Amino acid sequence: MAGKGRYDWTTVVFLGPPAVLLLIFLVYPTLYTIALSFNRGRRGEFTEWVGFDNFASLFKDKSFLNLSTFRRPGRSGTTCCGACSTRRSSSSSASWSRSWRRGPV
Repeated sequence: MAGKGRYDWTTVVFLGPPAVLLLIFLVYPTLYTIALSFNRGRRGEFTEWVGFDNFASLFKDKSFLNLSTFRRPGRSGTTCCGACSTRRSSSSSASWSRSWRRGPV
């Protein structure tokens, strides 16, 4: 039992490593991405501060807000969200659906 003025080190032992991992893999990338969004540059370089100009140009672009250009996954035989033009052949998808309905052999 920890008395007044004493520190219980089991707290640090058990909560320290998860806190460090959260900082490394969640907090730092989030803050870095937010900082990058206000800069102009490539490959993670801070070349020029542009502020909200990136967001202004994004919302002025008519194709960004046109949601009819996106497709649901699996619709029309396409993969991804309609961004890929790869189509599955009808024979392979038909044989897959027949085997799926039949169950394991």
